[in-house]
Amino acid sequence: AQEVDVKGSLEATITSYPKYEDAVEVGVKNRPELSDLRHRIDVANELVKIAQAGDKPRLDFKGGYGWRDLYVGQDRQANGGAWSAGLFVTYPIFDGLRTRGRVSQAKSNVTTLKIEEAKLLDSITLEVRNACNAVREAGEIVKALSGTVAQAERLLSMAEKGYEYGVKTRLDVEDAEFNLVQAKGNLTRSQRDYLVSRVNLEWVIGTLRENKG
Repeated sequence: AQEVDVKGSLEATITSYPKYEDAVEVGVKNRPELSDLRHRIDVANELVKIAQAGDKPRLDFKGGYGWRDLYVGQDRQANGGAWSAGLFVTYPIFDGLRTRGRVSQAKSNVTTLKIEEAKLLDSITLEVRNACNAVREAGEIVKALSGTVAQAERLLSMAEKGYEYGVKTRLDVEDAEFNLVQAKGNLTRSQRDYLVSRVNLEWVIGTLRENKG
């Protein structure tokens, strides 16, 4: 693997932590798989209505238009256009219980989809809860390690002053420098974890969008 030298700072401003209830509401509204499932449930409910209409009376309008050739006697004819129209009522007396079977199947499909919806809702709410907790935990770690870095900077400053006045050794200064570098490294990792947790929360609640340039 090729080594990459990276320089710079990783800034992670700790904002107010998301509320679980608000995040769940946004997630339920925006998660595309849940919207798709609910659309399928609507379609399944309409299919139930269609199946239930299988043994109901049916009213149709039928019409036709054409040309009529009519001959009366040897030299007389009455040719011309002809049309017809009418309303027709049909009522299925017995369809071999096909309608009842189709209705049962359609209702079963609705029930299955609603069970899937409930499972998906439970999964989303759990994901949101975990994501909110992760953001809060990562934010608190960043705050704590920020204080650790500030303390390490003060200790290094005190060690350097003590070295100038001859009350501290060079080893004391190097130890203070090492502690500061270690504290900054821990802080940077915690800032990264916080930013990752924020992105994960955006994905969980369905508000993560790709950057368009």
